Amino acid sequence: MANPKFRELYEAVFGENGQIKACGRDACKDLINACSELDSLTYYGNPETGIMNLDSFQKMKELYEKAG
Repeated sequence: MANPKFRELYEAVFGENGQIKACGRDACKDLINACSELDSLTYYGNPETGIMNLDSFQKMKELYEKAG
């Protein structure tokens, strides 16, 4: 599942070591929305506030790796 847009959104929010970048709320909102579109069963965070559910980080990483 090649999804360069999702990869771009993920890389805007997370660094190579999985650390969260100082990217701004809009980038987090976009990533939350993108993750939710790909997997509607997992709670990735609040798309209105941009506050991410870091418990779902592993799921986000799996989506990122599949998007490769």
